[in-house]
Amino acid sequence: MRSKNIFMPWLFLYSVSACVWLSACSGNESIAPVVIPPGEDIGTSSSSEAKAELISTLTDARDGQTYRTVVIGSQTWMAENLNRGENSKKYGGFYTWARAMEVCPEGWHLPDTTEWSILIKTVGGEAVAGTMLKSTEGWYNKADGTSGNGSDDFGFSALPAGYGYKSTYGTGSSHQGDYALFWTSTESDGSYAYYVNLIYSYDYGEMESGYKDQAFSVRCIKD
Repeated sequence: MRSKNIFMPWLFLYSVSACVWLSACSGNESIAPVVIPPGEDIGTSSSSEAKAELISTLTDARDGQTYRTVVIGSQTWMAENLNRGENSKKYGGFYTWARAMEVCPEGWHLPDTTEWSILIKTVGGEAVAGTMLKSTEGWYNKADGTSGNGSDDFGFSALPAGYGYKSTYGTGSSHQGDYALFWTSTESDGSYAYYVNLIYSYDYGEMESGYKDQAFSVRCIKD
């Protein structure tokens, strides 16, 4: 796993005037240091036959919303961000870690770091996971002017939703076009949990640690 964190310095600067949210600001405005989850090197996929298959949609019985789902290797993932009314159908909602732990519909759950690691390995490893998982549109260009969009080879279609915030000026989202940030269910400690970071300027995808009261996107995985 990479130890270099591109996202956190940007978020630290923004946090001077805003704190991230679900339904209320928790008061923690500082940003977590990078803490890489322990464990083996997830490496690259050992199978050249890994494929994705778009399957029938999932309808959330709680509100009737319908989501595309995708089979990637041995896993079935939502191919859209969960939206429980906090944001939009396109980008989905933003959730604190505690809310993310309980928000997936019946038969689905918030994936842990092991499940995310399996996905990353299946699509080719950390070095290319960003390219493979990012959507083919909506991402800002890299510094050299080349596209920051992904190839979306496996139908995961990660959109650059950014993150949610609440400040004295109101609530909303920030850095759309820059980042896709997904909570995992794995804690780092009492105040931190791991999330997956995809960024417009790099091809890799990695896991980092952040404050649980930050508001990120959720992708559910089938039980």
